[in-house]
Amino acid sequence: MKENSDYSFRSSAWDDKAGVRSNPETYNLQLSDDYILDGTGLSWHLPSYSGILEHEDLSHLSGKEKEFVKGTQLLEFVTKQTIFEIDCVNYVTSRLAHNKYKFDLPEFLKLDALKIYTDEGYHAYYTQKIANQIRRYYRIGEDDISPFVESYYSKIESIVTKFGEENKDLCMLAFVIAGENQIVFDISAEMRQIVFKPIWILFRDHMIDEVFHAKYFTMIFQDVWPQLSPDEKEIMGLCFCDSMEILGLPRTDIYHFSLAKLGIGKQQILKCINDIYNTIEWRTTRIADRMKPTINLLTSNDVFDIETVRKAFEGKKYI
Repeated sequence: MKENSDYSFRSSAWDDKAGVRSNPETYNLQLSDDYILDGTGLSWHLPSYSGILEHEDLSHLSGKEKEFVKGTQLLEFVTKQTIFEIDCVNYVTSRLAHNKYKFDLPEFLKLDALKIYTDEGYHAYYTQKIANQIRRYYRIGEDDISPFVESYYSKIESIVTKFGEENKDLCMLAFVIAGENQIVFDISAEMRQIVFKPIWILFRDHMIDEVFHAKYFTMIFQDVWPQLSPDEKEIMGLCFCDSMEILGLPRTDIYHFSLAKLGIGKQQILKCINDIYNTIEWRTTRIADRMKPTINLLTSNDVFDIETVRKAFEGKKYI
């Protein structure tokens, strides 16, 4: 495989242009008791990214309480992102770099895997730093939200082991390709609208790196796909479908923590989650929209020519 010109430029500029690694920003939020996010000034993010707050049963919440819901949702996101970057992306890049996959890959792709490995280490460090600051601000212990994070990774483990331990690496590769393509869309279309500047800067810098990462994993897929057996292609295609669902579904578990802290009962929380998120818009339309880069990649490589894979995607209305 030859490097395309855009990819080659991004790879060659890595030493100077890596967004998080080479940026002097330290991502210090400087939160203090006299700096209150109360819904009237700075905000963690726009209300649409905590859609549950639109529910009429929560209309009585104060601005400060709504910011607590948004802040804990962001905490859950950056906490999971830290784990994803190390346990998923760097699991794959390490194995690509050190020939643990059976694929015949060009040397430049194996070497660039180490660039991404390095980037993700920095991403994990800074997202964890943001998480620690949010936890201190709201006095949230590490164990307070761990059940809500661990449940997400249990779902990932079930996906990547669904077809047996012998196919785990292949399934993890599919999951990472989908995830690295999705995060570019998420940051560019959604996270750029965050209005609390230190958080906006963090995602802006991530975006610079993630564009390179997405292009890298696109090239990896294009190189790997023709090397797979028919059975492996079917497994990888089905794993893409499962991965998109886990990556794209709204993250609602954290509301059981944040809303309970505000005195909302368990049944009312369940009702709010069901009313807002158990809809075609949130469970199908938004996922398909966010996954367009992955869908386009699979379409251009004739993945949907495999009948079982096409039917799986059609069944979830992703295509």
